[in-house]
Amino acid sequence: MKRLLLYFFLIISVMFTSCHKEADYSIQIGEVCSLCLFEDPSTDYIWEWENQEHTDVVMMYRERIEVHLPPDTNSLTYIGTLLYFKGLKKGHTVVNLVYAKDAPKELQRRVFFTIQVE
Repeated sequence: MKRLLLYFFLIISVMFTSCHKEADYSIQIGEVCSLCLFEDPSTDYIWEWENQEHTDVVMMYRERIEVHLPPDTNSLTYIGTLLYFKGLKKGHTVVNLVYAKDAPKELQRRVFFTIQVE
């Protein structure tokens, strides 16, 4: 019985260690995935793709949006950016986004994710 349990746990551990995520987002060539990130409207800071020149797998384009909260939340308006990533050719890329790139480190924000184009 102990040997059977040992084999069972061994098989389960092999299954879990062999499972891995290929990418955070998986898209086809020509397909688009999007991400909405908020920006502080009282500054000129924007989200920038730091390592964009290191890939030709996807291209990015942006659309600025205003988000109005319901009146019962003091009617604050936030500026956001919709970032679209379009698959150009098969491959895998890491996207490093930075907010307030030229600001002091305490104001900067970073987002990292991977995209697989199939």
